[in-house]
Amino acid sequence: MVRFNLHNTFYKAAEKMMYMLPDNLTGNSNILRQKYRKKYGSKDCSQEIKLKKIRTMQAYIILFSVFILTALVSIAGQAMERKEINIIERPFYGEKTKSVPIEVQVLYKDYVIKKNLNLKVKHKEATKKEKVKLLQNYGKSLENSILGKNESLKEITGPLNLISRDHATGITIVWTSDTPEVVNNKGEVDLLKAEVDQCVELQALMTIDDISITKKFQLNISRNASSEEYEKSLEKRLQSVVNKITADNVGTYIALPSKIGDSIQVRWFNKSEDNTTLLVIVFILGFLIIYFKRYDQINKEIKEMEESIMRDLPEFMNKLVLLLNAGLVVSSAFKKIAEDYDDTYNTYKAKNTSIMSSNKRALYSEVSDIQKKVSQTNLSLIKELQEFSQRSGVRELVRMTAVISDNWDKGSVLAEKLEGESNLLWISRKKRAEEKGKLAETKLTFPLVILLIVLIMVTIAPALMEL
Repeated sequence: MVRFNLHNTFYKAAEKMMYMLPDNLTGNSNILRQKYRKKYGSKDCSQEIKLKKIRTMQAYIILFSVFILTALVSIAGQAMERKEINIIERPFYGEKTKSVPIEVQVLYKDYVIKKNLNLKVKHKEATKKEKVKLLQNYGKSLENSILGKNESLKEITGPLNLISRDHATGITIVWTSDTPEVVNNKGEVDLLKAEVDQCVELQALMTIDDISITKKFQLNISRNASSEEYEKSLEKRLQSVVNKITADNVGTYIALPSKIGDSIQVRWFNKSEDNTTLLVIVFILGFLIIYFKRYDQINKEIKEMEESIMRDLPEFMNKLVLLLNAGLVVSSAFKKIAEDYDDTYNTYKAKNTSIMSSNKRALYSEVSDIQKKVSQTNLSLIKELQEFSQRSGVRELVRMTAVISDNWDKGSVLAEKLEGESNLLWISRKKRAEEKGKLAETKLTFPLVILLIVLIMVTIAPALMEL
């Protein structure tokens, strides 16, 4: 019950918004009316058009609601994460320099500047004891690092990965071998010169700094400067402080100054990522997708209807020719075809209760509707057929209707002409099938090219790896 009420409330809200906002936003009513008339003829489709526009508006509302909710969560998260800080922890010795996003406020009298910075924080300067420990730990990790593709140091069958410098820690390594003709200082292995179960001793001299295992201008500043000049001066003073911070690497933490000189206050805040721009871009993209696709559904239905008519027209004309040759007049032949379709469709519908109206065959369904209308209102069958053929936009159907109109009372002559048209339609249908087959082959070309490239890479990869 609650779910129904929510759905009903959402529907009514979308309906009100649809009337309040520009008509073109959810699809121009006149354009939609023309498109629905092309598919459904003179049938009143105002309710279908209204429902379609409401669904489009619901999509806009969902997109806007998600955007607002995400923006609020993002703003709230940034507000919670934003706090004043006085220190920044440095990376441990051997770790890479890290970049810390930060917001800084500089206050002087009535002047305030705000700036977003990325402070580059260097690793902590190590003591002699820490450097020795670093070298020892690095030496332990070398055993696995130099193996390359070898399984262990006890079974060397290929080149070794002898590292000369570790960029992360700054450690330099010099390699020496007691049998360089078998294993040289580059890690190259000559198996032909090696004796059976020969032992080779490798030495790595690891060095960091000195441990091995072994910088004025005097300016006259005017106190009567404009506010812009004050702000520029503040920015220069701030940049000077930032340069000192990024150049310093002493201590575990960086002390962020609260003052510059005696009278300039500085406040530092940790800064989280601002996702507002990304949210706005995603919202605009979603809006544009909905806006430009507002006619896609009805255009798809019209295209499916045209394809259905083209697919069924040769078979329909064969039935018509067969009935005319059997002695039936045109109106009786149409009535017989319509009745047969209704019987078949109703039988199928009874067996498949979940059948949708979109599963109807457009040509036969329209002929059935025309036949019912002619029977109930005594309208002209040929005029209704002409109206349907013009509305559908299918040239072959227009040509068939013209042939029937010109030869309405000519009996066998009409059957002969329709038979000729039917033969042409079957040829045309065969050509379309061939074109679709070629199109499918074309679509498969790109995946096959990718598959061929992958196959070539898999084949030549072992040879390339041995080079």
